[in-house]
Amino acid sequence: MRDACYAVRFTDMHLKSIPADLNEVSVSPGTLRELLAAPSFQDMCRQEADTAKRAFIAGDYLSLLYLMRFFPGLESEPSVRKAIWVIQAVAQEGRYGDGSPMPRSDTAIRACFEDFGAVAHLWGALGLRSRSTNPRLQESFSSTEIVREFLGLARTLQDFGCAFVPKRAKPRLPILDRSKIWTIPESITPALPIISGPAPWFVDALQRYRTKSRPPTD
Repeated sequence: MRDACYAVRFTDMHLKSIPADLNEVSVSPGTLRELLAAPSFQDMCRQEADTAKRAFIAGDYLSLLYLMRFFPGLESEPSVRKAIWVIQAVAQEGRYGDGSPMPRSDTAIRACFEDFGAVAHLWGALGLRSRSTNPRLQESFSSTEIVREFLGLARTLQDFGCAFVPKRAKPRLPILDRSKIWTIPESITPALPIISGPAPWFVDALQRYRTKSRPPTD
């Protein structure tokens, strides 16, 4: 499916770059086979959007666990149950950018991480980057330096996930398996998020967890 999506995107980009009066284009046999097997462009865009939404949840799952350790005094230790609770609290009052609802059930949130754990550190870094107090880190990936900073943040989340073992985990294994994830190169130096403090919605959700004022689920 990934190859088919790449073939569609590559061909679409190629078509947009050629003169409008050109009647013939050259397409390799491999690309043509992928195009024939690909879903419609509209269906592919819809699938990409749905995939991005679930990967975003996986990234938040990992980054929330990391932030519980990053901010001194916020929590005694990271907790999977608390991370899921926070995601549920956000979903209670918020939606995705297209207006669709975010997953609220424990099962749906865990499934997002199970399906996209291999890239959760990349999506988590993207989320942390958007919440950074450094305006430059919110810019598009317009320079090598910005890309390296993004990868450095992903490396930090990766290393955390490959070492963090949840308290109640059975078997006692880290939440990320280094042999199965999209590993950040060793040449990339880990970077810390530039955030002034925990967001109010994060603190509020954790306080609600302590009082067991549980957000509604699906």
